[in-house]
Formats: sequence, structure tokens, C-alpha cells
Amino acid sequence: MTKAILGIVTAVILGWLGMSLLTLYSAPSSPSPFAEPTRALLRAGLALDSEALMRMDVSSDAVRWILERSRKDRGLLKTLEADLHALGTRYSRDGAEAAFGAKGLTRCGRWPLTVYFSGLPSAMRIDAVESGCDMR
Repeated sequence: MTKAILGIVTAVILGWLGMSLLTLYSAPSSPSPFAEPTRALLRAGLALDSEALMRMDVSSDAVRWILERSRKDRGLLKTLEADLHALGTRYSRDGAEAAFGAKGLTRCGRWPLTVYFSGLPSAMRIDAVESGCDMR
């Protein structure tokens, strides 16, 4: 009887420790600083609001990309806007490359959306945008 109780207590403790470690290493400690500028880019692109895009700190190449994509594949941008979540960020000396995804994007080769930023969070600019998803 004592061995059974000891086994149960050990299993519960090990399970709790395992879940704690899984939570610690699977959940980001803070939201991506690149998510909000990316959401703003998606919203302005879906609205075909070139004035809003020009007011943002966005390169002309990124403006062209988002407007063209909004005209040719609104479904992708709507899906990303509805459930944008960060997949990862790679920092460099000059900025960062932030990858984003959304539920339901299964036809994508690389990342559903990659946004290239120059400067870092306090003064960043969107330099380029690309998608691993095919245009329809």
C-alpha cells in the first residue's frame, strides 16, 4: 500500500515538473515587438489604404508588395490578420526577420509571412515583406 502511494506521489510530482518545463520552454515570455507593426501593415493593406501605409515607416517595396497581395490574394491577408501569431524572430546587427503564421495556412512552403525590419524595436522600419504561400 505504501509503495502504491509513493508511486502515485512520485508520478504526480514528475508530471507537474514535466508540465512546468514544457510550459517554460514552449510559451514566449513576452509578445513579439514586431507583431503590432505587422498587424497595422495587414490592416492598411486590406483596406488598400496607401496613405496609411505611407504614414507608417514602411519601404516603398513593402507598400507595393502588400497592395499587390491585397488585390491578388486577400484571403491570405485576411487569414493572417485574423490569427496572426509569431513563429520566430532572427536578429541581425541591422534589424530582424520576423516570421508569422495563422491557423489554416497549409499551402505555404516556408513561413506564411516574413517581415524584414531594420532598426530594432524602439525605431524600426519595415523594409520588405514576403510570403511562402502561393498567390492564387
